Amino acid sequence: MNVINDILDFSKIESGKMELESKDFDLRTCIEEVLDVFAGKAAHTGLDLVYEIDENVPAQIVGDSLRLRQVLMNLVSNAVKFTQHGEVFVKVHLPKATAGNGLEISFDVQDTGIGIPADKMEGLFKAFSQVDSSATRKYGGTGLGLVICEKLTGLMGGKISVTSKYGQGTCFTFTILTMAGTKSGRADMHCNMSGLAGKKVLVVDDNATNRCIIKKQLEHWKLIPTLANSGKEALDILSQSAGFDLLLTDMMLPEVDGIELAEIVRQRLPGLPVILLSSMGDNRCKDHPGLFRSVLTKPIKQHILCKNIFNELQQPGAVNGVEEQTGKQILSVEFARHYPLRLLVAEDNLINQQLLLKILSLLGYDAALAENGQEVLEMMDKANYDIILMDVQMPEMDGLETTRQIRNNKKLQPVIIAMTANAMQGDQEECLQAGMNDYLSKPVNIDALMNTLKKWAGKMLENPELPAGKR
Repeated sequence: MNVINDILDFSKIESGKMELESKDFDLRTCIEEVLDVFAGKAAHTGLDLVYEIDENVPAQIVGDSLRLRQVLMNLVSNAVKFTQHGEVFVKVHLPKATAGNGLEISFDVQDTGIGIPADKMEGLFKAFSQVDSSATRKYGGTGLGLVICEKLTGLMGGKISVTSKYGQGTCFTFTILTMAGTKSGRADMHCNMSGLAGKKVLVVDDNATNRCIIKKQLEHWKLIPTLANSGKEALDILSQSAGFDLLLTDMMLPEVDGIELAEIVRQRLPGLPVILLSSMGDNRCKDHPGLFRSVLTKPIKQHILCKNIFNELQQPGAVNGVEEQTGKQILSVEFARHYPLRLLVAEDNLINQQLLLKILSLLGYDAALAENGQEVLEMMDKANYDIILMDVQMPEMDGLETTRQIRNNKKLQPVIIAMTANAMQGDQEECLQAGMNDYLSKPVNIDALMNTLKKWAGKMLENPELPAGKR
């Protein structure tokens, strides 16, 4: 499927039929969603995924978020694929001012991987080309990814280049021409740290890039960071300096890991709150309940870090705070108690079924499952559902036709939320025209899923008699 998609995109671009959207979108969300896709693989390999957006880059920009995401996906995928140790770092900045309201934004995707030999650089942006003849067998790929990146950046008014040192790493840099968006960004991005200026935070991380990024962010919030590159150094600092308000530590540290550090700190300084930064899939902290005030999954999202820090510094002694997206809070059964819903998941892919049902279960829902549209109709004859999470592409009867059947033939009308990996222009309109109420993209974004469930639960509470098609 990846090969086919690459060839189709390549053909579309070559024929001049690739059309770009021009809409406001949140740049930070776009980057975070890309990195989320690779978080599991990076954690398994032991890589750090890190990103930084300069403060002068607008939060909202105008352009085609899908195509920007596609370029980033290709470049980050390559970086993760060819890097066994160290980090993959995405940096966004403004290289220079542009005339009028236009902006040129530059993206660096830098890794500490195997690098590219100098004599192979010339063929990187040629169709079906690989760095060497064994690359496809060892690493996979079509040889089209970088060509598509070059074409797409050109369509977005920019260009792409690469620098590399063989055996040390590679940096792909691309630019796009855009302008600042007019819509307001996510409300949760604007974390108010007023009243907390001067609070002291000890940051412990063996990755220098991550330490530097967290330091800049804390200083932007008027906090005072102190940095340590190991658990041992952190303990030395704590023994020599008093008055720290918060300890922010990575899990993977040399000599003394995050859990051991937190246990020692609890014995010596029981009143010092500790926030843990942990890789996806690392569940060792669950064996130590109460040791950490909150656990944040890497790569760390700015608004999540902000909310957790604010919660701890504003309310000393509070546990878990108000965090929406990490640790125990996001996957709490309390969510279903606040938003009681009868859910039906319509999905034919086994992995997607397991993922979605697991997320819903951790949110407190006992969701029913149908593997195709015909099963959905049969199950609706036996039970009532408030919301159906409807995959669009299913065998026997797809999600669009199933929705039409429900709207035309069923007395009780549920809310139907489309779930599809397709994000081409017109797909959302097609879903809504078929009678669906809302639209979610795959892979599942937990924030988006929770916000959608909240929204429709609220509308049902406001007017339970309102037909689903008009909610």
